[in-house]
Amino acid sequence: MGAAGGKTSGSEDFAAAAVRELAEETGLTAAPDDAYVVTVLVDDSHGVPRLTAVVRVVAWSGALTNREQKLFERWDFHDLHALACVGPVFTPAAQALDAIWPGVVPGLPPVHAHPLAVEPPPVPGEPSEAVRFRRQMAEAVVSGGWASSPPVRDALRTVPRHRYAPEKDLRTSYDADLAIVTRRDETGRATSSVSAAWLQADMLESLCLGPGAIVYEAGSGGYNAELIAHVVGPAGRVVTCDIDLYVVRRTRRLTTEAGSGRVVAFQGDAASGALVQHAPGRVRRERDHLQRLGHRPGLAGAARRGRASGPAAGDRRLHPGRRVRAAR
Repeated sequence: MGAAGGKTSGSEDFAAAAVRELAEETGLTAAPDDAYVVTVLVDDSHGVPRLTAVVRVVAWSGALTNREQKLFERWDFHDLHALACVGPVFTPAAQALDAIWPGVVPGLPPVHAHPLAVEPPPVPGEPSEAVRFRRQMAEAVVSGGWASSPPVRDALRTVPRHRYAPEKDLRTSYDADLAIVTRRDETGRATSSVSAAWLQADMLESLCLGPGAIVYEAGSGGYNAELIAHVVGPAGRVVTCDIDLYVVRRTRRLTTEAGSGRVVAFQGDAASGALVQHAPGRVRRERDHLQRLGHRPGLAGAARRGRASGPAAGDRRLHPGRRVRAAR
């Protein structure tokens, strides 16, 4: 199995080539302005260097048609969570899919990725079934007594949890009692996950966040950060940190796809706090003599995963009277 793709022709750029190949192979049409080069992948095929430009097309029209029947048997749409079990996927296509939705195709060979500095805009839209499952999840959390405030309830009903766990089906994504493992180490131990919705709601309520708050999250993933971003509103900001570069890249990619634009993810040790350059400009101007964001009055901390160096060390960097909430 593969994805639409091909080669550039003449002087056209990667985005233009992607739009052309999409139309030639599948019958779907897109405007060049709706095609964004996300990253460039470099590996080799049988000793020959290979470069793959990954282009995200955010809007298209037309009916899916096999226009090159000599080359392809058929074209189908697949749910993201099903990609792990549809059979072998052409390696460059699989790596491109994984660059957009990290984790959807497991067991891929290593590849060098060179993300572009310009991020594409969020991609809206979701199936009606996702809305229904999300409402059910929110009601289960509320009825369990875990979400008492209107901002937290609204966040649970609004933020699309399934888009931060693309490797899982909708029903699993919205199980209020289930933590979804998204990363394991070489021994099989879970090192990153999307925590259970009731636990995330409980942490948010405990933080007592208000509009405009700046929140430092130790341990990334995307969904929890976006819940926080929804609660603190357009004037707020969330800075999320993880020691695992894969988790950071996944968080950046998924929050770009479906996020608020108010979450910044960076790699580092949670014990060190958030570097001041990740704070909004007004904080940098007013507190440029501070080396760490954790010293700024008004900062709340949300530590999600129980790393020994995380919450214990991080709470010493908060202003007196502020809160750290840890989930283990």
